[in-house]
Amino acid sequence: MSRQTDHHKDEPHIKLNSNSIKQAYKAKKNIINLNLTSVIHSPLKRAIETKDMLIGNLRLP
Repeated sequence: MSRQTDHHKDEPHIKLNSNSIKQAYKAKKNIINLNLTSVIHSPLKRAIETKDMLIGNLRLP
């Protein structure tokens, strides 16, 4: 498992790495059939990227 070093974990501009992208797509397979009504994420760039991969263009109320 790849881990970011502690001095990078809270920097808002850090993007997802290739391992994180694979994990997000794997997670998407597990949540695709859930009836989500909302998604909450942090303002960090990698959190927004993950949210976008997980829910894509879904329109949530």
